[in-house]
Amino acid sequence: MLRIGLLTIGQSPRVDIMEELGEAFVGAYVVEAGALDGYTREEIEASLYPEPGYDTLVTRLRDGNQVSVAKEKILPLIQRKIYELEDRVDLIILLCSGEFPRFKSMKPLIYPDHLLKSIATTIMTPGGRLGVIIPLEAQRYYAKNKWSKYTGDLRIAVASPYKGSEEDFRKAAEEMIDRELVIMDCIGYNYKQKKIVQRIVDKPVITARGVLRSLLNEIIQ
Repeated sequence: MLRIGLLTIGQSPRVDIMEELGEAFVGAYVVEAGALDGYTREEIEASLYPEPGYDTLVTRLRDGNQVSVAKEKILPLIQRKIYELEDRVDLIILLCSGEFPRFKSMKPLIYPDHLLKSIATTIMTPGGRLGVIIPLEAQRYYAKNKWSKYTGDLRIAVASPYKGSEEDFRKAAEEMIDRELVIMDCIGYNYKQKKIVQRIVDKPVITARGVLRSLLNEIIQ
């Protein structure tokens, strides 16, 4: 039986992800871990908050609430959890679609960010119109730097996977109507939110959870 480690940059367990992707893990043994496990919200906000000049990441706490952290500050916590998982699993999946440096790992480590970029370059025509939906306005500059190299025509919209309403997603989708491809760039975006966007844009809409599900179907089933 394949042993899979699910490593969130927030707190485990990620019941939202397992509720949606649970069937894809049938036949595997799953171990969950979180970079923020053991931290209170007060401790997170005091020591990991993204100050000016830091890249902002958004994740989910165990109670379902959203929290923002600085990518640069959380890297050591992610690496520590990788070390803890290595002896218990055969491969590790990082449950975040942000850009990260290569972590040290004795086991295969899957980055959803790499999957999204690969699909984007496969689907889009050269210089095609790319739309990207992100959780926070504070991430706009980060997203521009991340995705502009893959398109000559990038548009970014904002809707939080954890706090956003249906109206937020409809508004974000309306900004994407003329896009060739839309990427919802956060592991938190769920199938319902994707369908809201897809009904409006009527173009391919890609989520980190969707590409992860496809990969799991290949390596487990």
